[in-house]
Amino acid sequence: MKITSVVIIYNAKLNESDTLKSILECHLESVELNICIWNNGPTLLDEKDISHFLLVCQEKKVSVEIYQDIRNLALSKIYNFFIKKNNFDLISILDQDSILPKEFLSNLSHYDDADILIPKIVTEIESNPIQIYPHEDGSKKIISEGKVKNKINSAMSGVTISQKFIKKIIKFRGAPFEERLAFYGIDSDLFREIGLMIDKGISINMYCKSQIIHSFSNFDPKEKNNKFRDMEIFYFKYFIRLKYQKKSVFSTLLILIKDLIRFKNSFLKTKNLVEFTLTGTHPRSKIDILDNFKSTHTQYRINS
Repeated sequence: MKITSVVIIYNAKLNESDTLKSILECHLESVELNICIWNNGPTLLDEKDISHFLLVCQEKKVSVEIYQDIRNLALSKIYNFFIKKNNFDLISILDQDSILPKEFLSNLSHYDDADILIPKIVTEIESNPIQIYPHEDGSKKIISEGKVKNKINSAMSGVTISQKFIKKIIKFRGAPFEERLAFYGIDSDLFREIGLMIDKGISINMYCKSQIIHSFSNFDPKEKNNKFRDMEIFYFKYFIRLKYQKKSVFSTLLILIKDLIRFKNSFLKTKNLVEFTLTGTHPRSKIDILDNFKSTHTQYRINS
């Protein structure tokens, strides 16, 4: 089975990524693996770091494509870019700091009928490993391994989708991932859309399989006052208001003006949200990725 693993990195070296290290430790029985790495900035990767990573992949008989654009582009656009390349049976979406079990990839190859596979996502809270995702939509009830029959919500890391599902969701809404969102909320939007597809009678075969360990900024006290994260959460809140709840632009602008007058939001946050309200698009989503955008480094699997 051809599996593409998409790994987005930011401000990190290849040899520092827990995700990349654990991917290369995965069992690859019945798997033809292609790792697609997107370096989203803020600087280009070190050539020595790249050379060492390519050498390890060559020894493991793993194909690699490395793309670099240091403008911190919208993740939704990066995901859709790789999906358009279309040379896989399954595609897994991963970030840079997840730890995968050795059976993660080989387990995926056993689900020929799957539209989407979701891992149990565990994080440490006060030094205790706790499963956070997936859970039932609108509830905190955690989903166990097996076939998923209810509407759910989950984080993006480790989510794996098939060509069958890609065709279904493109027919339903035009693209797998919502490109008006850039960072926060892409995962929730995807699972909301899956719920809408189910409501329309579209068959979606979902399975919860495997477990990954992942760190979440919202459970890290050091991230509580992170201005970037705070802004991203607000973008998604206003996206929900405008696109899901269908509130008018005028009423939304009135709320923003009132919150500014009451000192609930800063001038900069208000300015950003006014622009988002008027355009309906995250500022990072205005940067396009051309279909013919080339990798900086490519190495294909060599069979001995």
